[in-house]
Amino acid sequence: FIVLRALRESEGTALAVSDDEIAEAMRLAGEDEGLLLCPEGGCALAVTRELRRSGWIAESDEVVIFNTGTGLKYAEFLQGDEARHLDANELPDE
Repeated sequence: FIVLRALRESEGTALAVSDDEIAEAMRLAGEDEGLLLCPEGGCALAVTRELRRSGWIAESDEVVIFNTGTGLKYAEFLQGDEARHLDANELPDE
């Protein structure tokens, strides 16, 4: 109940997002920022995006998301129709 108390005392909020929304946020972070988020980080990003869309987070607000895990353990979570293995010749030199 510590988290609920903190939410109430800070006048904060909490949301639930679907696995699909988490996967989409993870994909976008990789595509837009080159980050491989863990699912927890993807969840935080998905919730932040929803709070921004709803107006709970203002456009002028600055938000920091801590992604303390690695997405390397969850590569299968992101694989879809577009996933493919790169040949060594396709990798950049640097």
